[in-house]
This record gives sequence, C-alpha cells and structure tokens, in this order.
Amino acid sequence: MTPTGGASTKWHAHVRIDDDTYRQLRDHLLDLATHRSAENLAREFARIPFARYAPIRRQLLNMLRAVNERRKQQCYELLPYSVLKLRRTPVPVYVRPETTEQSDSSLRKAA
Repeated sequence: MTPTGGASTKWHAHVRIDDDTYRQLRDHLLDLATHRSAENLAREFARIPFARYAPIRRQLLNMLRAVNERRKQQCYELLPYSVLKLRRTPVPVYVRPETTEQSDSSLRKAA
C-alpha cells in the first residue's frame, strides 16, 4: 500500500511482481531468448500467472523489450507485443447462491 498525493493521506493498493520474482523470471526469459523459437517463447510469456494490473503490465513489457533486445543482437525473429496477454480477466465477485433443491439434497446426503 502506498499513499497517493494530495493534502490528506489516502492509501491505495499497488500490485506488482516482487523484485526477486521479477528478476528470476526476467533472467529465465533472457536465458531462453536465444535458445528457443519465437513460438516457444510466446508460450513461456503466456504461462506467466500474474493478473494483468497496470504495474505488472509494465513489468511484462520491460521483460519483452529485454528479450527482444537480446534476440535482435543475435539476429533472431523478434516477438510481437501480442504474445503478452495484457488484458485482465474479470473474476466473478458475486456467485449465484445454490438453488433450494440443491441445498436440500446436499442436506439429506449429509444427514
């Protein structure tokens, strides 16, 4: 949590990949940059399990830039930005409660 600017201190969440995990992930991708095909690297980027909040998107874009720079030095095909899933997948907050028939049958089974 970090304070926002202004006269009164207001706090807001700041979601990002922690520094150690970020460095490990970036180093892993940089190691693979010149040893894997563009398709395999795209799959590696797709497997990154973090929600796509703005600070995380920036971190992912920085990793992609570093990978592309390494690939460019070796004259390999560059990865397009489309390999990153930058849209956050909405998660349903409210789930419909079980219907009374389902809850009645589950109560009978438990008894």
